[in-house]
Amino acid sequence: MGLNCGVSKKLVVDIDMTPIPEEINKLMGNTLIQKTTRGWHLFYNQNEELPKTLIGEFTLVDQTGKEIFINNPNTNIKVGTKNKTLRTMELEEKGILKINGAEIEVTLKKYLKIDIETNGGQVVIFPSIVNDIPRNFINENPIIDIPPEFATYLKSKIKS
Repeated sequence: MGLNCGVSKKLVVDIDMTPIPEEINKLMGNTLIQKTTRGWHLFYNQNEELPKTLIGEFTLVDQTGKEIFINNPNTNIKVGTKNKTLRTMELEEKGILKINGAEIEVTLKKYLKIDIETNGGQVVIFPSIVNDIPRNFINENPIIDIPPEFATYLKSKIKS
């Protein structure tokens, strides 16, 4: 079963990491939350100021210990024999990143992966099962307006 965010006038903040980062936990308010295969869905009433978008902040470390910061979740990386994107990597996973024509072996040290689903977005919801894992709401809170501080935080993370 799915939720069409535009038609339903809902906004879903899809956090693809667990646990919910502390800076988000402090700002998100008491809204309906669903557990997903990779993280959490936070449900809010639609907010016209937030676009449908991806947020990705990745800290990679090369073999010398130098940190590399990338803000594009769709950056390509080779993991083993597979071509992937940073958004599909897990912590401590190693891969080969091409930077300025050079291939560098890196390890994912830290990340923030969020999808904002609004007009044009859809999410799979309870009682659906994805990859043999049932979707479940972890509370029965009503869907609220997104707290202004949380909206400001998300807007600050959106890269044009």
